[in-house]
Amino acid sequence: ASKSAVTALVTALGDDDLTVQLNAADALGQLGPDAADSVDALVTAMRNEEAAVTIRAAQALSQIGPAAAPAVAGLLANEQLRQLAAMILGEMGPDAKTAVPALIDAMDDKNEEVKRDVIVALAFIGPDAQPAAPKLLAILDDPDAAARPAAAFALGKIGVKDAIPLLERTALV
Repeated sequence: ASKSAVTALVTALGDDDLTVQLNAADALGQLGPDAADSVDALVTAMRNEEAAVTIRAAQALSQIGPAAAPAVAGLLANEQLRQLAAMILGEMGPDAKTAVPALIDAMDDKNEEVKRDVIVALAFIGPDAQPAAPKLLAILDDPDAAARPAAAFALGKIGVKDAIPLLERTALV
């Protein structure tokens, strides 16, 4: 994709017409990694009061991939966007490995659904999410933690061998 096409689509993302905004976000997503220059504009669009724009911008960011991971990781600090940011990073899988430190911090979210989505994102990142192991093991070891099944799943996907005795002892079903 030419730089001028990406520039034009970024401009369209800020248009007053909702349809134009949605089409611009979709087109940027279809360009995938070639639309890396649009990441900042898409992150801004995620804060749009129109939910449809937020969702389409999120989808575009996940399609852009690794170039978008640091900016999406930055959205984890936003309480309103944290869950959606975690889902985008999960969709990126191993390409989101740069977001692991921010995801580890986001595991402290008090909302159990958000925490679960953050943990699932770490699972989809896989072995590169190894630094999350101590926190995941602590969740697995807490009988009152609602996120225990997600932690067990993530530990398996990450390949944390230390989790095996704990999994056998807790016998999660």
